[in-house]
Amino acid sequence: MKHIPSQEDSRLLSRRLGCLEHPVRQEVYRWVCENPGAYFFEIANELSIPTGTLAWHLRVLEAEGLLEKIKFGGRVVFYPRHLRDAKLEKALLLLRNKNARKIFDIVVANPGVNQSEIVERFGLHHDTVRWHIKRMVKAGLIRAKREGRSRKYYVGESGEAIISGEARKISPSFVEFLLDRLHGERLRPELKSLEGSTLVIKLKPVGPYEDERTFTIDLSKFRI
Repeated sequence: MKHIPSQEDSRLLSRRLGCLEHPVRQEVYRWVCENPGAYFFEIANELSIPTGTLAWHLRVLEAEGLLEKIKFGGRVVFYPRHLRDAKLEKALLLLRNKNARKIFDIVVANPGVNQSEIVERFGLHHDTVRWHIKRMVKAGLIRAKREGRSRKYYVGESGEAIISGEARKISPSFVEFLLDRLHGERLRPELKSLEGSTLVIKLKPVGPYEDERTFTIDLSKFRI
């Protein structure tokens, strides 16, 4: 049976290891990269980590500038820093709401649709649709254009990045950031491959008795 380290075990190990040298913290960071917008108990359940241990590791990752947390939809959610533009991360968070998702899909399928037409297709109250639209415009999911007396909606910059698959791509700047962090923690990283949405970094052994490892971030299965 796999041993899950206690919170005290993790803290003792953390005193000896750098931020991403810690195996549990490395796994938490990888999972949040692949599942941005995850909330606390979602991470705990998916990775089978005790809540006290997870809270400790998340605090360290946040303090080290690797993760960001914000309050969204009544929950505190986490997303990786430097992987994407912060505005795009917030756009992805909005799409976790089923009403925002449906409005976005309507705009994608019907460029130039107005609010009344969205309400008619959706069946929600005007005030509810207006509230979602305001947030989606701010996040760049959709954009508004005045045409005569009507305000019409089109896919915005963040929305285009999501549709095109750009949100699943790992940028060279993120790779450079992560390699620098791993170098600083004596992990001797080496870029093994970067293919669109999948990054594989080889971690060379520091000591003579350590095995070579790989650290992989795969965004291809991230559901948008």
